[in-house]
Amino acid sequence: MQTTKERVLALLGPGAQCSGASISRALGVSRTAVWQAVESLRAEGYEIEARTRLGYRLLARPDLLTPEEIRRFRTPETTDLPIAYHARVDSTNRAARQWALAGAPHGAAVVADEQTAGRGRFGRPFLSPPGAGLYLSLVLRPDWPPERLPLLTVFVAVAACDAIAAVAGRRPQVKWVNDLLMGGRKLAGILTELSLEGESGRVDSAVVGIGLNCHAVPFPEDLAAKATSLEAETGRRICRAQLAAALLDRLFDMAGPRQPEHCANDLARYRTDCVTPGRRVSVSSPAGTRLGQALTVTDSGALTVRFDDGHTEDLPSGEVSLHGD
Repeated sequence: MQTTKERVLALLGPGAQCSGASISRALGVSRTAVWQAVESLRAEGYEIEARTRLGYRLLARPDLLTPEEIRRFRTPETTDLPIAYHARVDSTNRAARQWALAGAPHGAAVVADEQTAGRGRFGRPFLSPPGAGLYLSLVLRPDWPPERLPLLTVFVAVAACDAIAAVAGRRPQVKWVNDLLMGGRKLAGILTELSLEGESGRVDSAVVGIGLNCHAVPFPEDLAAKATSLEAETGRRICRAQLAAALLDRLFDMAGPRQPEHCANDLARYRTDCVTPGRRVSVSSPAGTRLGQALTVTDSGALTVRFDDGHTEDLPSGEVSLHGD
């Protein structure tokens, strides 16, 4: 159920000028409640003009990731899906996993403006400063057979590339298995975590987390040569709420029933986006680091590598680093 603040904001749409009396009548609340809602919106950064006998007019919106900002960009089919917003959270994936265990529905999302303990694959920290990036996790309950699960991360990467291309006008590349690159540097990381039913092996829930660098900020010295942002690559600031909506909608659609022809198409698109095949790589594991040549992405989403000792192996997962050409 929408709050009075959200309902007032909805009435103050593009170009609308509404008197306090008309808003009061439309919403069935007091003039005082309308004034309080306007003041609350102003405190959040909304620029709202008030003119005698003309009323209120929305002049500018802040760059927020609140549910009301994200929902205005979502499709009619997804606009009512729940969104939990945090100005600051340790990890959106952790919050989404807890929500999934408590019964969160398919398509529920956790979005944050800042993460204090954001992490990527293998528990590595993911830099998540306030106001600069997009940090979200989506709860999915895909009705997929077990043999299709290894392709989930592949499909997530394609959906994320689609969303970024639609909003930013440039399509990222993928470093196997799920890092997104622009200009050869890391733009975003994807972390997918599954909860399986013990007896059937089917997915009870999947939490898909994405951390994406949106606005240009100084990176720490150890990341400056490795990381980039959408603003740095495109030369313009992207509306984070619009990007969040595009990501959530495409991931939601991706997790629906996937016919074989859709799977084959998305796998082909992943192979086109993926820059790892054909490159020299190092593969790290608890047993050590091995060097080789990445050859292809298999039909199951594994990476085929011919190692320097002569043997070839299909890696279903792992830590792969690219070397110079």
